[in-house]
Amino acid sequence: MEPLDETAARAFDELREAMLAVLDGAVLEAGDLIVVDNRTAVHGRTAFRPRYDGQDRWLRRCFAVADLRPSRAVRTPGSQVCAPLKRAVTADRRAVAPAAGEPAAGSRPPG
Repeated sequence: MEPLDETAARAFDELREAMLAVLDGAVLEAGDLIVVDNRTAVHGRTAFRPRYDGQDRWLRRCFAVADLRPSRAVRTPGSQVCAPLKRAVTADRRAVAPAAGEPAAGSRPPG
C-alpha cells in the first residue's frame, strides 16, 4: 500500500513505528500452533522464497466463533465446520471450487 500524499506518508510512518515498538516475534517448529485474536492483535509473517519441495512452511487458516448460529447456511447439517470461504488454487494456479463440506485443494500438509 502506498500513501497518496505527504500527510498519509507521515501517518504510515507513525503507524509503522508504533507497530515496530511492540512487535513480538515467534518461531514455530513443525507441529506448533499459534492462535491470534484478530480483535486484539495485528499479525503477519516474514517473507520467504518457496522451494516447492514439500518442505516449505505450511500455513492453515481457521476461525473460531462464539456463536455458530449465524453460520448455519454454510455448514453441513449437524456439523460445526463451515465450507471453505474462497476457491482453492492448485500448484499450476488453476482455481478449484471444493464441494460443500470437502477440504480445499492444498489444505492438508504434504505427506
